[in-house]
Amino acid sequence: MDVDQTNWSADRIARMMRESHERINGAIEQLSRAPDRQFGADFQALVDMLEIAFRAEESAMETRNYRALRNHREQHARVLATMHQIEPRVVLGDVRLGRDALDLLPQWLDLHHSSMDLAVVAALQRCRWRGKPRAGDRGPAHPPASGKTDTWRQQPYA
Repeated sequence: MDVDQTNWSADRIARMMRESHERINGAIEQLSRAPDRQFGADFQALVDMLEIAFRAEESAMETRNYRALRNHREQHARVLATMHQIEPRVVLGDVRLGRDALDLLPQWLDLHHSSMDLAVVAALQRCRWRGKPRAGDRGPAHPPASGKTDTWRQQPYA
């Protein structure tokens, strides 16, 4: 995962989130097909992956002084708290509980993406396209290298 925080543009944050979600969705799909005997260890690996992905997102938002970072962190913390609460039971053999959580996780991720993550990208894009930082934004305010100024409206985060 890209954790170099020297130049977190809105496009870079969107790309990082999209790639992270693709990896997580791939891991969920793979875990859903895992045999019961392997499920506990793979479930732990998924929880670790979520922690790393969420930490990277939050770090990127910090560098841009994203105003709603606290709300975003709270959402991450809630899903991680749930995963941490059930993880020991899954590792000890309660595979059904783990599979139930695994069935719900993509729904949470979709909701989180469509509400919280898109809001991050949109807020950072608005700041960038105005050509000047908003109050509290220490990040760079510059147009994209391509010179196109309306691509985010077409598909800010696909």
